[in-house]
Amino acid sequence: MTDPAIQMLSAEPSGGAFVTQGGIPDELRSDWTRPRCALIILVLSGKGRLHQPQVSRPVGKDTILILQDARRHRLEDERRNPFALYTLSLFDKASRDAVRQCCADGHALLESRSMARLTHGHMRRIQYEQTADLPGGALLRRGYTHQLLGELLRWQHLRCSAGPDGLDRDDPRERVRHCIDELRTTFHHPHALEEAAARAGLSARRFSELFRKLTGESFVQHLNRLRCEYAERLLADGNRPVMSISFECGFGDLSSFYRAFRRHSGMSPAKFRKREGGA
Repeated sequence: MTDPAIQMLSAEPSGGAFVTQGGIPDELRSDWTRPRCALIILVLSGKGRLHQPQVSRPVGKDTILILQDARRHRLEDERRNPFALYTLSLFDKASRDAVRQCCADGHALLESRSMARLTHGHMRRIQYEQTADLPGGALLRRGYTHQLLGELLRWQHLRCSAGPDGLDRDDPRERVRHCIDELRTTFHHPHALEEAAARAGLSARRFSELFRKLTGESFVQHLNRLRCEYAERLLADGNRPVMSISFECGFGDLSSFYRAFRRHSGMSPAKFRKREGGA
């Protein structure tokens, strides 16, 4: 029996996008149907194949399928290892145009564990907003959808930067340098190594190696240093509560801030403030 949520794929939602979780959508089980919405599908588990009139490709866990609207696709899973999928249906023109940029011959298959985790996170946010049905939810769903599409386009660009002559026209070190530059102004945002590596089109291991060579620090050490340096400025310039400062600097909880700050400065935030003459 088909999940009722999956049957909603044909109904255009507010926010221009709709996430479902389950098996293969009905419209991709039929022979050579042409969905009227573009689709991004994340394979959570299972094995099978994506069929198109001229090609058939294997699909497995952590694969991201990007399928154009009005093109012929069919998805088939193995009986003993059926698919569990996150499916994002895209109805608005901007999203469908972005999918066309991602796709050659009507589809794209991306295979990256770190990119799959990033995609999973975006889809969960979209699903939460459509379920919660709170004011502003449609705007947030559209925003998260467009952010995901941008991440997928960027990842494809970085992964395909090597030309047919074998020359890398987008040096991996330059991608990591770009991440380092971005952290200077975004350190207060939530950051994760896997997501940063995915944006750079690199494995987490390779990203970490290059990051340490360029900065002399691990990703977490560098991020915490930037946050603690900013915290020092805030502590010295006023009497704001330490908890408020810790959250503004990007720490998720007060204990993490205290540990990082003591490693950075050798003292507690209160002692640092007293030494610097803050209120």
